[in-house]
Amino acid sequence: MDKAYNYIWVLFSLILAFVFLGFFKSYFSLFSTIGKIPVSHHFHTFLFILWFVLLFIQPFLIKHGKVNLHRLFGKFSFILVPLLIISIFIVTKTQYQREILLYPRSQCIANLIIPLPQLVIFVLLYVLAMVHVKNTGYHMRYIIGTSLVLIGPGLGRALISLGGISFQKSVQLSFFVTELILAGLLLSDIKKGNRYKPYAVLLTIFIACHLGWFFMPQSLIWQTLCGKFVSLFFE
Repeated sequence: MDKAYNYIWVLFSLILAFVFLGFFKSYFSLFSTIGKIPVSHHFHTFLFILWFVLLFIQPFLIKHGKVNLHRLFGKFSFILVPLLIISIFIVTKTQYQREILLYPRSQCIANLIIPLPQLVIFVLLYVLAMVHVKNTGYHMRYIIGTSLVLIGPGLGRALISLGGISFQKSVQLSFFVTELILAGLLLSDIKKGNRYKPYAVLLTIFIACHLGWFFMPQSLIWQTLCGKFVSLFFE
């Protein structure tokens, strides 16, 4: 078994802590308040809790040689991931429809530069993990990548609500933290002679997403393409 599995639960726990802190004020503190939170958001949260359960369980099963059980839970992801995609889409649509009442359309489209690419990245990394399902090292690293997508939403909101940091700075810091984690994992794999190529791919994807957020929101390309997407699915 790849030794990188041994302590990966620490990274998952850290990401889960970011998510809890980031969404505590806007979601978890209001959880018992009837009518405050749309049912779609509860559904969204429930699905991601299941995803984190899988993230914690799967390495444990591999570590203890429960390969058949690991594969059985893996097949459950074929149902869970499409549901996650639908829930992310619904939450993003709800966000857009809420913001369009307050801001110009171009600004609302610009704001989608974060959630829509994150959705694409999550799906891409899951597909890559499934393509390499027989290559444990690659499979595991791409699955880890799906968890890293969640650092931005969690840490970003935590920095804003708990640290009083501006939205722009919180997004920048969230990207930097994700990239630093990936750089550390990449360098560790290179040093140990492990399968480092997936982390190189992941780091490239996240840097491209970071640059896209910085340069693209008000660009003609993003406004046109995302504008057509919005017209088809959100309006």
